[in-house]
Amino acid sequence: MKNIRSPVDDEIVCYCKSKTRADIEAFMNESGASFDKLIKSTGVGTECAACRLNLEVLVGDHFATQGFSPAIVKKTTFMVPADQYNCGYYLQDDVFSTTLRISNPHLPGAKSQVKLSDYAVAMDIYGSNGKPIARKNFDLNVANDFSVNFSQFLKLPNFGWFTVNIVPISPGFVGNSRPQVAIQHGDHCSTYHMQLVKDASLRRTITVPVMNGETKMFFPMVNMTRENAKLSVSLEGVKHYFEAFHVSEIPSNGAVLYSIDDSFPDLPDNNIIIATVESNVPLRRYFFVVHQDGSLSMDHFPNSR
Repeated sequence: MKNIRSPVDDEIVCYCKSKTRADIEAFMNESGASFDKLIKSTGVGTECAACRLNLEVLVGDHFATQGFSPAIVKKTTFMVPADQYNCGYYLQDDVFSTTLRISNPHLPGAKSQVKLSDYAVAMDIYGSNGKPIARKNFDLNVANDFSVNFSQFLKLPNFGWFTVNIVPISPGFVGNSRPQVAIQHGDHCSTYHMQLVKDASLRRTITVPVMNGETKMFFPMVNMTRENAKLSVSLEGVKHYFEAFHVSEIPSNGAVLYSIDDSFPDLPDNNIIIATVESNVPLRRYFFVVHQDGSLSMDHFPNSR
């Protein structure tokens, strides 16, 4: 009898690499398959990274439906996505208010109950100069969530960065928790997901729209090394010819709120620009855009070159 493919099999999980659910399932059925090998061999999750969380859930669900207990999974070559050391930035003043929210939810869509791990979470907050400001520790049990409002920390600088280290403290699936940062400003609230510390990079690009000679775009960037970061930003026009170059620096263990408009005062009236940000040490790169109504678009740089 001929196998009948389900429409679910043809569901595209990674659009950048055109990989379907069936492609990923087939790879995971191979001997010695692991999450790390899936990423390295197929490239899924390495471009825009929007599918990474769905990949983690799909792979975890795949092993759960085959009857693997957490202990058995640990004995195989399958490695659950366990690296959960995250980095982000905050804005805190009379206009902006930052809140961290982190949850430990059950896996959505899992065909059988997957045992999850409880976590111990350590949160470290720094000023833009790298000076430690505060530390907060808390437990995050299965199916629970936790919120931290930065207003509780006294003498907090207006801008800085922080890390969240999520450590499993009991047997079970790990990697399902991804911290989210909400920044409230006036009548608006914008959010972004923190970037994994290991995803720091030397070079990244991003598309920047220019309207009426302005981008209203800012790049919060974090240097978690002991060396001063030499930063170069180059702009290249797409719609119309334009080239410009700017050099800056980020102190050791510090962060900057880099303004495109302040660094490039002679931007064209209207254009689409590719901004390339390079450094001599790995950086965590984010962006936000201020819109006319006061709202923000926020995210980290795409995880591709």
